[in-house]
Amino acid sequence: MVLTACSEDTSSTYSYDANLISMIVADNANLSLLNVANKRTGAYELLLEKGPYTLLAPSDAAFSLAGYTASADVNTIGLSKLTKIMSYHVLDGVYDLNKLPFIFNQEIHAHDGGKLFVTRWIKGQDTIITVNGATVKPTLKKATNGNLQVIDHLLEPYLFDYLNDALSNESDLTLFYQAIHRTKFQQLLSQPGTYTIYAPDNAAMVAYGLSSLQLINEKSVDELEELVSYHIVPDRRFVYDYILTTTGTQTSETMLNGDNVSVILLKDQTTSGSYTGIAIQGIRNTSRSNLTRENMLAGNGVLHIIDQVLLN
Repeated sequence: MVLTACSEDTSSTYSYDANLISMIVADNANLSLLNVANKRTGAYELLLEKGPYTLLAPSDAAFSLAGYTASADVNTIGLSKLTKIMSYHVLDGVYDLNKLPFIFNQEIHAHDGGKLFVTRWIKGQDTIITVNGATVKPTLKKATNGNLQVIDHLLEPYLFDYLNDALSNESDLTLFYQAIHRTKFQQLLSQPGTYTIYAPDNAAMVAYGLSSLQLINEKSVDELEELVSYHIVPDRRFVYDYILTTTGTQTSETMLNGDNVSVILLKDQTTSGSYTGIAIQGIRNTSRSNLTRENMLAGNGVLHIIDQVLLN
């Protein structure tokens, strides 16, 4: 069955089985917003079928982090968009993510064909699993027609196969995109590969002194390539990847030009000893660059938006 947008009518001809994935979701108070979303789309009917399927189930807290705190909020999402989001959380087949190898960003595919990246790693005494940087809760729920695992963020299906296109789509990155456009890195980011970009927003570029397209066009290509290359990591990096691999509160990352930036873990103010994010600092920066948006996936990497230009 192909998951397609459907009307609010979720009546089914299936025999009642309380252990089907859709029934488990409906019976779990912590997944009430997911149940609303599924019932607005073909996901509800799909997850009553024989399958088997694995559902990455965003908790109510995950929906709230994305700005959807109540059923009414979920009902305001365009049906086509919501259908794509829900389909992206369904995997064909039975996956037990707890049994994957201890490797970073293992590629799997959603029901709609989109790429997802699963990391399984040991941090201290705990085994941590993430999908696109979202943490997977340790309990696996087995269903008649597959498995269900709860995640702490709503996953956004990526819209672009290439980071160059993802950058061009962001209205707050027009200045940095123009800088990339004048360098060889536009072609690099428009082809298969694996990259992470820390892209300074327009306000950061203005503060740096590149406040217009004219000023950027007046810069030499060599200067722009040095600037851009210090904002690209030649690998895929979600925020939680750094939290998993860092001993202490700070580590470094090697950028495309060979220079390092400092990666500072940000403490969780509610839970002692845990971290909720990162900040980035270039060699010559006097203060940290904050991530204003993070973990924006494209087919060939990840985009983060930062509030300062990195200086090497």
